Amino acid sequence: MECIDDKVPRKHQFVCADRIITTHSLTAPSGTANRAIGSMLAYKEAKQRDPKYNTFDFRVEQYRSVFFNT
Repeated sequence: MECIDDKVPRKHQFVCADRIITTHSLTAPSGTANRAIGSMLAYKEAKQRDPKYNTFDFRVEQYRSVFFNT
């Protein structure tokens, strides 16, 4: 499996049965993940711009970028 984008959400690719498969690693919806999100630079920057920004908002942005390609 080859990492093609190391920023969150991470993207990997691999070949299976002559097909290129792309995977996206999203942050889990858990309390432990909230602590990890809180330490991420992207989250800290967004939080500085908007004090009401929270870990749920961060996850929604991640999920939207994967599922809606925005």
